[in-house]
Amino acid sequence: MSYYTQLLQCKLVIALAIAYHCMCYIHVLEKQIDLVNANFKKMKVKELKKILAIWSEDCKGCSEKSDFISKIESLLPKYAPEAHAARQAKTEL
Repeated sequence: MSYYTQLLQCKLVIALAIAYHCMCYIHVLEKQIDLVNANFKKMKVKELKKILAIWSEDCKGCSEKSDFISKIESLLPKYAPEAHAARQAKTEL
């Protein structure tokens, strides 16, 4: 499979995920991230920025990794409500 074909497939997956707004998994930097079990503190800033880019969000004024994590966690109910609910249920236990 050519690079161009893989790129088109990746863009299609991202477009479909954005269209449904209820995804629990997203593809970031050629790997799938489980938003329910993801430990954002262990992720690279590049991956956190990519999540925001997939969601078409920016993080103006974000200079620390914790700023990006806070932004993603605040947007999780909007872009991945099922993942957000599952994360909330895990923290309540």
